[in-house]
Amino acid sequence: MGRPRKPIDPDLVEKLAAIACTDGEIAEFFGVNESTIKRRFAPLLKKGRAVGKISIKRKQFDAALAGSVPLLIWLGKQYLGQRDKVETENITHNDGPLVQVMPPTASSPATPPAS
Repeated sequence: MGRPRKPIDPDLVEKLAAIACTDGEIAEFFGVNESTIKRRFAPLLKKGRAVGKISIKRKQFDAALAGSVPLLIWLGKQYLGQRDKVETENITHNDGPLVQVMPPTASSPATPPAS
């Protein structure tokens, strides 16, 4: 006969999973082994994590629809396949190798940093 089972509130397991707690964190909270949480509560962990992701998406959509331009851009890229347009120009010089020139962006300065 093994040890008696520790009481673990299934609703709390699901709620902790919904706020992105890891299996290890949930196990530590209840004072049990991580394998116990995985074995006994796998469906609730999966459901809780899905609920958490849905909540985050809902808040992102709400913020975007309230006028958050960065979120509108990000959601457009994620769900509508939108992308940034990058223009390039091909230049040849004295029959030398082909060089591709791209206009500078905020993340790539026009001149290289000094060494």
